[in-house]
Amino acid sequence: SQKSKEALESAKTYIRISSHSKEGLIELLEYEGFTDSEVNYAINNVNANWNEEALESAKTYIRISSHSKEGLIELLEYEGFTDSEVNYAINNANANWNEEALESAKTYIRISSHSKEGLIELLEYEGFTDSEVNYAINNCGIN
Repeated sequence: SQKSKEALESAKTYIRISSHSKEGLIELLEYEGFTDSEVNYAINNVNANWNEEALESAKTYIRISSHSKEGLIELLEYEGFTDSEVNYAINNANANWNEEALESAKTYIRISSHSKEGLIELLEYEGFTDSEVNYAINNCGIN
């Protein structure tokens, strides 16, 4: 039907503009008012590589600001990516988790003053591992 083709064109546009999970794309199309059958047609014909969509999303998050591996996993899961898509993204994002922790520490220091203990707590809360936190603390210039 014409509406199904419109749903497909809309799906293609969303995928072209930015990365989306299958679940996220379904929600967008439903929000636009497409019926279940129109949405299904679009999803089945958009030819998206959901692993690559997850990877692009992960790379965008890393480019925009610092994230721990755990934090990035949570963001991708929240977006509706499946466990296997999240794993693919995490394994292929080429993130340096030590550097992510360091960037996060530097941001906290830039925003306001923190004790060493306070900074450690913030980084741990973000999901950085002990070794990543140690790397950040030892390299961020805090006394």
